[in-house]
Amino acid sequence: MTKEIIKSDRVLLRVIPLFFTAALLWVCLFLRIRLGFDLHYGSKFQTIVTSLSYFTNLTHLFLACFSSVYVFYLLTTKRSADSFDRILASFVVFCLFLALVYHLMIARYLGLHGTRLYISTVFHTLVPIGLTFLWFLIKPDIRFNYKVILKWMAYPIGYLVYIVIRGLMTRDYPYPFLRIHRIGWIKFSQNVGLMLLLFLFISSVFIVIHNARIKRDRANS
Repeated sequence: MTKEIIKSDRVLLRVIPLFFTAALLWVCLFLRIRLGFDLHYGSKFQTIVTSLSYFTNLTHLFLACFSSVYVFYLLTTKRSADSFDRILASFVVFCLFLALVYHLMIARYLGLHGTRLYISTVFHTLVPIGLTFLWFLIKPDIRFNYKVILKWMAYPIGYLVYIVIRGLMTRDYPYPFLRIHRIGWIKFSQNVGLMLLLFLFISSVFIVIHNARIKRDRANS
């Protein structure tokens, strides 16, 4: 009976925050695309493609899909799964990464207000903080090897390859520090190198803190 209660509590700890995360992200993504229509990016299809060319929007689309699927899984099976929690860990790292890049390299150049400011605050501040808090609240009993960072890096590197190919074809880049035709390949390489180092740093710190907590909890149990 006690094990069933503990299992139920673990499910609820995940279901409630992930449900509200998914709902909030779907609303913000809808509003973000609607803003794209108002800004006349082109056809509706082109507007959606342009909106999703931003790392933030694409990441939160994936997170909204993942959260929705995980909530459905939790409600139907009544138990958590290490495989889902491992994916959740990668989203924590992705969101922390995009939040730091935004606040360090982008935010000061933008004069956002109204709906755009609200969406930006949700994407770049509330979700990264909330997701990190959720991770350390649910305390998944998973140890991470540093090799997992290479798997996590596949996503931002894949995104970068897509952006470069799209940019070379259309000369349209979502971020000024990636505009090769303006800054040149050397500056572009420097910017990418700095961002990859930042990603490695965030991933390493996350793993160190998480594994230390796991070790401490196991020693105390």
